[in-house]
Amino acid sequence: MKNTLASPVVDTTGLGQNIGRTMWLLESGTPEKRTRLKIVFYGQSIIDENNFWPKLLIEHLKDKYPCADIEPVYHLAVGGYSSIVLAPLAPMDMKWQYPDLVVALITGDHYAYDALVKEIKESTTADVMILTNHITKGAKDKRDTWEDTMENEHLLNTARTHGAELCKLRTTWRDYLLANDLDETYFLAEDCSHLNATGQHFLLSIVKQFFVRDEAAMAAAGKVLENEWRDVRAADWKDGVLSVPFHGNRVEVIAADKNQPAAEVRLDGKKPSDWTELYVHPRIGHGWFSGGILRRLEVKAPHTPQTWTIEFTKWEPLPKEEGDEEKQRFVFAYTVTGEKDGFLGASDEGLYTRGGKYSWENKTEGGNFDSPILKINGGDFYFGFKQPALNTRYIFEIKLNGVDVFDGSRPVVVSGLPVADHVLTLAAKDKNNLPDIRRIRVRNPGSHGKNFV
Repeated sequence: MKNTLASPVVDTTGLGQNIGRTMWLLESGTPEKRTRLKIVFYGQSIIDENNFWPKLLIEHLKDKYPCADIEPVYHLAVGGYSSIVLAPLAPMDMKWQYPDLVVALITGDHYAYDALVKEIKESTTADVMILTNHITKGAKDKRDTWEDTMENEHLLNTARTHGAELCKLRTTWRDYLLANDLDETYFLAEDCSHLNATGQHFLLSIVKQFFVRDEAAMAAAGKVLENEWRDVRAADWKDGVLSVPFHGNRVEVIAADKNQPAAEVRLDGKKPSDWTELYVHPRIGHGWFSGGILRRLEVKAPHTPQTWTIEFTKWEPLPKEEGDEEKQRFVFAYTVTGEKDGFLGASDEGLYTRGGKYSWENKTEGGNFDSPILKINGGDFYFGFKQPALNTRYIFEIKLNGVDVFDGSRPVVVSGLPVADHVLTLAAKDKNNLPDIRRIRVRNPGSHGKNFV
């Protein structure tokens, strides 16, 4: 920004009430006892990893809170992934990442946005910071756009219902343009929608101010965080077995060090690998094909770790709809092969229902797949603005979100359970050589005190 322009000033009234966990973790660390938190950036092209402002925000937070170890996750935000695309992805994404804070900057359907925030709050202990959309060309003097309705009505209701932090980026942006008599394009790239370098620094200068300390929220979050931890004593082991009743959906076991004797992990008497809810399809790559090739799948039997291959055998364009000639949709079919299980089967349905709610170019539909091991809803495949060629192969993974055997090197023993009362047991393989377990951490999404509706 030009040096002659003052920095934007955010109205912080009411902010901080729904990010108590984040602020407590940022502020309460000491050199002797550091805190750790994970921040996921979620949304589209304004917040994805092609932008530098999220990375500068992390640098700012690390400088301001030097006793907090911050782990950022950038790659889950992908250009074009609106709320209607991200909402079905959120259950897998959040179960795998289990963040402390989700910074969301998303456009799209408000029902899907509400479902997305609800999923985050009900499946993790994360705070959610909702950033509303910036001002694009032609919107400075208009206050009745869809983006304004989202900020002032729909997202306001979502934030109130689910206990999220609503950060009115749009209001601050417009006020600044008007106060300084600036055209919208001052902060925009050539396409008049995305941000230029000045715009990214401007956005960063606003978002920094959304990290507001609220004493009551921090005190409540501090109690929750302290109660997540349980000390383990040698006397808690009975005949080589440690039994831990808990209410929640994630358990981390912290040992004295990584070199520990092995112990069998059981959850309500079953191996974690026997729980279908503990499997995830992580998006581990970047861009349109960022491992998000599957939006929804189901593991139907105990899973053998392996990679899976989808090979497309059919990819045909559908007739363009009248009045919508610019958009092209496709039907497809495919086979599924496991690295160890071999050929599982094929889908040749290629189903598509015209008049659906999706409107992106090259939206693909069809090809449901159901085997004794995997079930895939083909209607939930999504390839962005690209299409796979015939006989093209795509590799994906399904991972167990936990371990059957604890050895000290992997503290997360279960994550992604149905939130309920459970019993975790660790049975030492050698009763005379017990793991030196110091603490156990239980995450309970209901512990933040919000009533979900």
